[in-house]
Amino acid sequence: MAKVSIVDVARVAGVSVSTVSLVLRKKGHISQPTIVRVLRAIDELGYIYNQSAANLRSQKSNLIGLFFEQIESDFSIKILKTLIKALDKESFTVMVKTGQLQPSQLTSLLNEFKTQHVAGIILVASGALDEQVAQLMAATELPYQIIASQGGEGMSDIVVCDPYRDGLTLTRFRCDMGHVTTLFLGGGSGDPVFSKRAEGYRAA
Repeated sequence: MAKVSIVDVARVAGVSVSTVSLVLRKKGHISQPTIVRVLRAIDELGYIYNQSAANLRSQKSNLIGLFFEQIESDFSIKILKTLIKALDKESFTVMVKTGQLQPSQLTSLLNEFKTQHVAGIILVASGALDEQVAQLMAATELPYQIIASQGGEGMSDIVVCDPYRDGLTLTRFRCDMGHVTTLFLGGGSGDPVFSKRAEGYRAA
């Protein structure tokens, strides 16, 4: 019988993997109905939270693992500069790796990051991602963020260059964090970026 993972819990509960992680660690501002859904899914699937492993992971350095599918693109270079500047301001150091998003190579890289006791992982992809990549990231049970120039169906914890998805993802994130009222301000009716973001906000 396959081992139940945090990805399975998120799927059954209908929330993101990061939301399940926050509930398990009793962190963040998660609404009570969402907490109940997650706990019910955990009970239904028989998921066992490894507290010892979590405690070991909490004793990390200030190192952040950055994985870029490629750094030649303008998209990746801008993100790299912004991330290093922002992380340095928060006293984090970075370990930058590049490579292809093949399962074997990604698994090897994630294991290397875990060996180095990174505090979190940021993956930057140059194209579309599939669900397998998200599952491999979630299986590390480390804080992570995926940044991609194109999104993928069923993805969570992903930032995309897509105004509609930006509005949708951000609003859903706020809802998952327990915010009851969310207002969307700014822009103009003739601005296509604003219009797409507003569509995502309304859809969420």
